[in-house]
Amino acid sequence: MLLRENALRRAASAFLPPRKSVTALQESFDGSDSAPLQGDRIGFTPEPSQRSTQLLYLVLLLGAAIRVVQYFRRPALWLDEAMLSISIVKRPLRALIFSPLEFNQSAPPLYLQIAKISTMIFGPTELALRLPSFLF
Repeated sequence: MLLRENALRRAASAFLPPRKSVTALQESFDGSDSAPLQGDRIGFTPEPSQRSTQLLYLVLLLGAAIRVVQYFRRPALWLDEAMLSISIVKRPLRALIFSPLEFNQSAPPLYLQIAKISTMIFGPTELALRLPSFLF
């Protein structure tokens, strides 16, 4: 058993940094150690480079462009969207919240109100029904 523990310790020491003695740790905390440690400042975050910032903006812009293209392609409604849209188009605004939806559908009340207002303004189209999801 002792041989197995020693073998495990030796294997682990190959991957772990060397241990410091207690006095060396105390000296590093006292500040008597002359060489400052890298990244020793608390809350230190390196400044992002201009290239990484530009890359982030490019990825966000690409994602937004893909979302806009997908929205205006006007794909057909999925089955659950179609079943929910029947309730949104046929019912008055108040009935969407206070009565059960058709086909045992459920959705957040604020989403139903925004979708109903969208269809009242733009008509009962796929774009109007998906406008709240596109914006938020």
